[in-house]
Amino acid sequence: MKIALVNDLTLALEALRRVVVSCPGYEIAWLARDGAEAVRRCAEDPPEVILMDLIMPVMDGVEATRRIVQAQPGCAILVVTATVEGHLSRVFEAMGAGALDAVNTPVLGTDGQVHGGAELLRKIAIVGRLATRAGMASVARVMTPAVIPPPASGAAAAAPASTARQAVPYLVALASSTGGPAALADLLAEMPAAVPAAFVVVQHVDVQFAADLAVWLGGRCRLPVRTIRPGDRPEAGVVLLAATNDHLWIGEGGG
Repeated sequence: MKIALVNDLTLALEALRRVVVSCPGYEIAWLARDGAEAVRRCAEDPPEVILMDLIMPVMDGVEATRRIVQAQPGCAILVVTATVEGHLSRVFEAMGAGALDAVNTPVLGTDGQVHGGAELLRKIAIVGRLATRAGMASVARVMTPAVIPPPASGAAAAAPASTARQAVPYLVALASSTGGPAALADLLAEMPAAVPAAFVVVQHVDVQFAADLAVWLGGRCRLPVRTIRPGDRPEAGVVLLAATNDHLWIGEGGG
């Protein structure tokens, strides 16, 4: 698999290079030190996976991701940044632009060893499978959404359907994949605080980012946004976000 590295720091590029070449079957396609160079190199020689930094001169990783996805949709982009937690807003902007996942940049220690390489290889394997086997257009069918387990008893099923309809006049179900975070933020920002509808959202994102995505979306709309917990029921004026790697299930009574 051909993998391109985009980072303006020499030590980061070397750490990434060592991790990539340590895996049989992986090869370095090219290196770029800013987003604009990455866009040019990708047009000339599209790789299968791009490891994209976020904070770079000339053009940042978000804009570079947007341009590459538009021009070369077959390139899977994995955001690799010094600290995912410290750059959450940019991470979700990049995902909104088409990046598939994010991971911390491995660190080249003073002992000459690379730390954090195993997680990077795990993420590369995931986005590589999406790019080469399923294709970018099939991401939604490959990655599975989150779950609310069915209730242990029949209590929820016994509740009259009219009760659920009275509690929640409208239920809006939103499912999104590549580019979803930005689209969700735009859509939810248009909703008034007193909207007479409940929202249930399934966004294809790594489970470790779900809680942060809820916070990020909540900061961009007037509605409260939180992750779903087992037994939750849709509630008017509240956005519930699926937060595990299973399937979302809502019972007859709404639970």
